Amino acid sequence: MIGVAPQLGRAFLEGEDTPQGQPVVVISDALLPGVRASGVINTTPLTQVVGVVGDIRGSALEKDPGSAMYFPYWQGDRGDLAGMALMVRTDVDPQSLVGAARIGLILEAVPDENLKERAMALARRMAQLPANQLEMIKLYCNQMAENMGISSTRTLGILFDGVARHKQEGLDFVEVAARAGFREAVRGRDDPFNDYGSGPRSRRNKKR
Repeated sequence: MIGVAPQLGRAFLEGEDTPQGQPVVVISDALLPGVRASGVINTTPLTQVVGVVGDIRGSALEKDPGSAMYFPYWQGDRGDLAGMALMVRTDVDPQSLVGAARIGLILEAVPDENLKERAMALARRMAQLPANQLEMIKLYCNQMAENMGISSTRTLGILFDGVARHKQEGLDFVEVAARAGFREAVRGRDDPFNDYGSGPRSRRNKKR
């Protein structure tokens, strides 16, 4: 539903995106034949249909568009609505975005002119959370990272860094840096690998 304008009705309101909100749904054309012609959005006894959007190709671009229903995220604990799918339209290879989307680096695509307004709206929504719950969430996330071994990994990294500094390569790097300067030491270390930082400036600008 991010950035998708309803063809009839409306999108979700902020007050509806809560577990206690009025159950609402936005549906695609295929689920409500004739709604365009009549201009009427019907309701069911349990869930109110508040908007209609076009059908989408949810599984593959080469397949015909299919029907879909969209529910507010925080109403997703109602039985079979526990799952959530994210679809991204992009001008680059979609596979290149899978990793970023999976770890949460892609949240929403907002036009430049709406970015400040959307960011402030999200900040205001986050500010409604009680401070003690934010603290518990942070402790929970930190504990999850600790359980993954981040503390021992950090210790091991410090140990290996100390070992590397006292190997012959590390001693040679310090000697070249003291004699010819730090830049020259880095250049001698990175040039054999055609490192990005040691390439011509024209190539670096192009990559940016």
